[in-house]
Amino acid sequence: MAASSMSCASLVACLHEACITIRPIMKPVPPEIEAGGPEGTLSFGHATSLTLREARAAFYRRNGFPQDGGADEHRWSPFGCRDLKAHLPNFKWRRRALPVHDLHHVLTGYEFSPCGEFQISAWEFAAGRYPNALSTLFCLPLVCMGAVVIPRKTFAAFVRGRRSKTLYFVHDVDALLDRTVRDVQCEFLPSGSARANGRDWGAFVVLVAASALAIAIPFLVPAWLLLWS
Repeated sequence: MAASSMSCASLVACLHEACITIRPIMKPVPPEIEAGGPEGTLSFGHATSLTLREARAAFYRRNGFPQDGGADEHRWSPFGCRDLKAHLPNFKWRRRALPVHDLHHVLTGYEFSPCGEFQISAWEFAAGRYPNALSTLFCLPLVCMGAVVIPRKTFAAFVRGRRSKTLYFVHDVDALLDRTVRDVQCEFLPSGSARANGRDWGAFVVLVAASALAIAIPFLVPAWLLLWS
């Protein structure tokens, strides 16, 4: 009983940490990278004069990632909590998508945190998701979570994404790495704040509904089987 209580307490503490205060162990980085920026800019500083390659490397250092961002790891954990460990295979689609996904973090300024992942997921589904069915199913639930936890920011990221261009469909992403962040932002992101219209609201509702369904299906199918067994 005591062990069960400790497990429940650890799970609650872990979920609180993951949703509120999760941060990987940070390594020392230059002051210009550590400084924060406003919403929608580089969250690790106004370092738009850096090349995209330099900015991604700084993003990795700030979050304690290896130089490749973990793309070559055999396993990875979706949880950043010390009390909750679950390792998954590093699927081929994830190894291919991860370096570009991290460039999206750099360009949009959405941080590596639960809320930042909610925002970047909404942005990517709007701008253009990674073309893989498993990737879609894996990331889709994050949109609904964002709509519940940070609805305004998730919707704003979605609207911004509908006026942006994804890097997933760029034929040669490596050719962009030596351009400045500001230069690439000007090409792929909207120049100013995006105002939502009726089509944005409709598309967002459809996406959130699909996301909620993706969350519900694993629970509904067993319940349906039990009901009809």
